[in-house]
Amino acid sequence: MKGINYFPLDVHSNDNVKLIEAEFGIVAFAVLIKLYQRIYAGHGYYYDWNDEIALLFANNNNIKCSLVKNIVTRCTDRGIFDKSLYEKYGILTSFGIQERFFKIIKRRKSISVDTRYLLIDIGENADTNDKNANISDKHSYKTIQNEVNTDQSKEKESKEKKSIKYKHGKYKNVMLTKEEYQKLKDIFPNWEKRIDDLDCYIGSTGRHYKSHYMTILSWSRWNKNIPVNNGKTKIQADEDYFKYNKEYLDEDTIEKIMNM
Repeated sequence: MKGINYFPLDVHSNDNVKLIEAEFGIVAFAVLIKLYQRIYAGHGYYYDWNDEIALLFANNNNIKCSLVKNIVTRCTDRGIFDKSLYEKYGILTSFGIQERFFKIIKRRKSISVDTRYLLIDIGENADTNDKNANISDKHSYKTIQNEVNTDQSKEKESKEKKSIKYKHGKYKNVMLTKEEYQKLKDIFPNWEKRIDDLDCYIGSTGRHYKSHYMTILSWSRWNKNIPVNNGKTKIQADEDYFKYNKEYLDEDTIEKIMNM
């Protein structure tokens, strides 16, 4: 069994859901709940979506296909479903859906997931050599090995929950925990731009960093192209930041960034 038999539903709708209801009426809420049922009952953390599936969904629920498509499109526009994964892979999913699903199935011995579709960091406790994992089309799959429900595993789960990292930036290359994300917002007035800078650099170079949060902090050390440690210690993240700005930004833009 891939999916789950139940899923939690917040008693208070957020503003995005309210806006969808305001635009299409109560039928939009019904469609959304039906889609959640398909997601959680199927793969559990995503649902394939295309014209044929939309037609069958509309027919099964006695609703116009054009209306269903419009509702789904607006749901992606408003962030109820992740727009980038919808456009790239034709799936419906979100941070919240994945968070709830993996929390509910934490007691399962194992489960295979397609890492292309993940918006959250599922941790390092995964076996990529699972014989049952479908790797014939070179997709990246992982099998999550869950711990026995002991006091020790509960403590580990608590620590892992705090360290869950979420994808940020236009191209989803920057991984930050909720705590790290909030700290960046508190520290930098232009926190969004700093995340986007790292996002673009990682996407264009393939560079890997142990901590994206610490990399952004390290990049902030630069002031007019000179590190605060007076150059005594070379830090790779600092050098990458300078190289990024030299290669991809003009002189005026570099000067503005260095003075932030």
